[in-house]
Amino acid sequence: MMIKALLLDLDGTLIDSERIPKMAWQKAAEHFGFTADETFLNQLTGMTKQTAQGLVKKVLPENVDVEAFQAYRHQIMAQILKEQGIKAKKGARELLLKAQREDVECIVVTSSYTVSVGEKLAAAGLADLIEKIVCGDEVMHGKPAPDIYLLAMERYHLNKDECIVIEDSKNGLLSAKQAEIKSILVPDLISPDAEMTECAEIVLNDLTAVLKYLFKN
Repeated sequence: MMIKALLLDLDGTLIDSERIPKMAWQKAAEHFGFTADETFLNQLTGMTKQTAQGLVKKVLPENVDVEAFQAYRHQIMAQILKEQGIKAKKGARELLLKAQREDVECIVVTSSYTVSVGEKLAAAGLADLIEKIVCGDEVMHGKPAPDIYLLAMERYHLNKDECIVIEDSKNGLLSAKQAEIKSILVPDLISPDAEMTECAEIVLNDLTAVLKYLFKN
């Protein structure tokens, strides 16, 4: 497969971090006296903070202050990060190195905000392999809207046929589909449903399998 660029999601795709906000949500919900539904938490996966805000307001009980809840949740998230850290996903570094050797650009296209991305990449030991990044706070409409992938192609002078997206979430896959870019699904916490598998060109177990699929030589 001849490609010029890999457009890689970050959380849950390159780094093992999706579990952290999920754990923080569950702990914060318990603290404020309600239960965070699994279906709702799965809906949030891959969304920017701005896009998710409307869903958050709908799910919180009327007696829970949104700002107080979010502040507590972020405190819990920071504590989990400090205690457990972030690791690269299996095969992440090998895939990035192989792409580098093959002159294929690696661009991180993430719903995470700019302020946190560098720290996450450094913590996972991948910062030295990623120079090009497009973040969720750079677009008006986050995933599942196509804006972030369209911006990545515009910024780095690529067309859709030169790229392939690697994603773990439904929102990311829908974003790539609307941008008309082929995608590979590497599931993380959420088991793929029919819509996810239909969006993807192929479903692979991990990034080691992605490396073998893309670079067969």
